[in-house]
Amino acid sequence: MQMCTGPVDVTVVQDFRAGRLADDDPRFRGLLGRPEAEVIEETAKNVALAADIAADHGLDLFLEPLGWAPVCHVNQALDILERINRPNAKIVVDFWHFWVTGSTPEEVAKLDKDLISAVHVCDGVPVPAGEVPDQNVSRNVWTGGGSIPLQEWVDAVKATGYDGWYCSEIFHDHSAELDFHLVAQTLLNEMRILTA
Repeated sequence: MQMCTGPVDVTVVQDFRAGRLADDDPRFRGLLGRPEAEVIEETAKNVALAADIAADHGLDLFLEPLGWAPVCHVNQALDILERINRPNAKIVVDFWHFWVTGSTPEEVAKLDKDLISAVHVCDGVPVPAGEVPDQNVSRNVWTGGGSIPLQEWVDAVKATGYDGWYCSEIFHDHSAELDFHLVAQTLLNEMRILTA
């Protein structure tokens, strides 16, 4: 079961940073604007609660920090997982979300392989300084056509000893216009080359 940090809607974060998010705006704003220590503490409480509920049903959950959310960096996610110490709570290593927040392959390589639930192989282009990372813009590239050094990230994951699922993620508009079998086969071939 996936658990994303939030808000999931990037426009909420954009509006908050621009001072356009009114107090009565009904959109979920999560912990925007709170001190980082409070953000980590409150997120840890929520992830622990979700992990306990999931465990009651025999499920694992994985935390996916979103690049525009208050919890976005690999070290923040690791801190949360260490605090809650739930065997069914893990992390997804999403190359784009970590890359846009300044997380590095070296930090990923230090993760305990047993904390990694899945890996999202995805690409993107740099986000201009000071802008909220928006995947609709930055990830609108073919996997391998962006700026993320994909092989470095795959090698970092492999350095942990992880040998589980790799999932290709693509937000490239033009790909939706192509034959889906061709897109899927091409992405699969790219994944096989990267993870070989």
